[in-house]
Amino acid sequence: MNQRNEFLLTTTPVADLTLKPVLEPIYFPQFVDGGGYMTSIILLNTSSVQETGTLTITDGKGEPFVVNQVGGTADSSFAYSILPGGVYRLQTDGFPMDVKAGWVRLTPDAGTSTPIGSGVFGYNPDKIMISESGIPSAVATTHARVFVDLSSNHDTGLAMANTTAAHASIAINAFHNDGFTPAGNINDPLPLLPNGYSAAFANEFVTGLPTGFTGVLDISSETPFAALTLRTLMNERNEFLMTTFPVADANAEAPSPIVFPQVADGGGYITEFILISAGGEASTALRFYDENGTPADFGE
Repeated sequence: MNQRNEFLLTTTPVADLTLKPVLEPIYFPQFVDGGGYMTSIILLNTSSVQETGTLTITDGKGEPFVVNQVGGTADSSFAYSILPGGVYRLQTDGFPMDVKAGWVRLTPDAGTSTPIGSGVFGYNPDKIMISESGIPSAVATTHARVFVDLSSNHDTGLAMANTTAAHASIAINAFHNDGFTPAGNINDPLPLLPNGYSAAFANEFVTGLPTGFTGVLDISSETPFAALTLRTLMNERNEFLMTTFPVADANAEAPSPIVFPQVADGGGYITEFILISAGGEASTALRFYDENGTPADFGE
């Protein structure tokens, strides 16, 4: 409930305790602080032993990105130590007047597993929380696709982090909803500095996109990167709203079946499902159930 007594909501992932712990770094491809923005990183230890490691925040040039931690110190690197079943939270104060953006690398200490990570960043201009959005953690890939929506006052942003210590060259191309008809202009690959970062709207990465375009961006590189897409909306009060989407990793096999644990429709709520085939042609069926497990009829 924000300062105007309005109901805001954002999703955060659950920790699947049946998955085998991993020992590799994870990434948060978008981290924003200042100018009304603030970000928090939330880590859960789902193992039976203590987990330790480091959160490193980096700017677009691959340099340390110093932030003010609420209740802590100003730094670009934060050590975490989480007891079994415990939680760690890094929260920035959003104090700087100017907006700064970058990305976060979580590196577990040798011999310890990686915690489950998620983040939340909020837009709080003039001390009124306008929007809040979850930041899913990501693993590095070399090929991904993301949904693009430029219709009805929407826009789509893309954040990418070079997770290597070498220069990266990332090709970004747009396609219509069929996944293979090109859209917009063919642009030169995006260069990223070692450990660098870039974030912009879709029509800045791919010029000449049609007005009201919906489709996909295909992102590929010979070196690993981590990516996140951001869907935005200017609402009827001309306020900037946003929500995040993970990318479709074309190098990973899609899970099947998948479940959407929450569907809301009516009373001002609507739900939209966005399905991306990161590989070849795919077909699917959506089946809806009410709270009693009975098939439900949701009008399209």
